[in-house]
Amino acid sequence: MERDFNYTEELIEQGWLVLRFWDFEIKENVKACADKIELALKNRIRK
Repeated sequence: MERDFNYTEELIEQGWLVLRFWDFEIKENVKACADKIELALKNRIRK
């Protein structure tokens, strides 16, 4: 978890939008995951 946090911080500093999904989340509800991605992109474009 600490490694993931460090990588996430580094990517954000470089301007990346970081979203993480666990495999079970995608398997259980791929539409909900896609909706989160769409919302994150829309929010990023508005800024």
